[in-house]
Amino acid sequence: AFAFTDAQREAIVSGNNQFPFSFTTQPAQVGLTVSLPIFQGLNRQRDVEAARVQREDFDFRIREQQLALQAEIGSGLARLRAAYQAALIEQRNQELADEQLRLAREQYQLGFTSFVELVEAETVKAQADRELIAAGFAYHDTLARLEAVVGTSLRDQ
Repeated sequence: AFAFTDAQREAIVSGNNQFPFSFTTQPAQVGLTVSLPIFQGLNRQRDVEAARVQREDFDFRIREQQLALQAEIGSGLARLRAAYQAALIEQRNQELADEQLRLAREQYQLGFTSFVELVEAETVKAQADRELIAAGFAYHDTLARLEAVVGTSLRDQ
């Protein structure tokens, strides 16, 4: 009753004809994945807003630089005009000091004035000469600074 037959043996061998002994590959598969970024946790909205804010910031920085440059040019031009007017005034003062010195010399030669008054007229003349030179230097210095801001020569060629 407990005998092992060839039929039992064949059934066991055919039942064990599995994975490691008669391996067959799985059939080929094809897959398709579609991703629709409908909701990404508001990342896209945040990135778009950050880019918009950055662009506006750049626009404001450019506008700030434009306004600063316009203000600097405007104030430089006003300083240049003031320096020019000061040079004209100093030139007129020098001419008046020349005339005063000439009159003081004539009066001294004729004996109508003292030596002290002649020396005072010469001192006024020397001071007027120094002031004219300083005003001319201030004008040209202001002009050079304005040319540096503008980036081109403003002098007549």
